Amino acid sequence: MKKLMFVLICILLFAAGNALAVEISWMHVQHRDYGNGNALNRLGFGLIDDRGNYVTDNRNVKEVKLYDPDKKELELAPLNFDSIEEIFGTYDSKNSQWLYSKVWQFDSWFNTEIMESLNP
Repeated sequence: MKKLMFVLICILLFAAGNALAVEISWMHVQHRDYGNGNALNRLGFGLIDDRGNYVTDNRNVKEVKLYDPDKKELELAPLNFDSIEEIFGTYDSKNSQWLYSKVWQFDSWFNTEIMESLNP
C-alpha cells in the first residue's frame, strides 16, 4: 500500500535576485467535508525566514507546485496569503480565568485549493 506522500516546491526569489533563506515551518494537505455538503481539498503552509520569523508578505513566492505519490503535478487554485497579529492565552480552570501573553506575535500562512482528487 502506498503512503500518502506529497512534495511541496516553493520557488522563492528575493526582489534583488538573491535567494531568500526560508523554510517550511508547517504544512498540511487536507480533505474537508462541510455540514452544508460542500467539500474541498486544501494545501496550507507557513514559511519562516533564517531568523525564525514568519514571512510578512507573499511577494517573494513565485510558484508553488504539489505532486501526488505518483509524481503527478496537481492543479492548484491561485495562492492566497494571510497574516495576523495575535496574542496567546491559556485558561486557568482552578481560578476560572483566562491568562494572556503580554507580547503580540505576527503569524502568516499560505493556502490554496487543490483542484482535483487526492491519491492516498
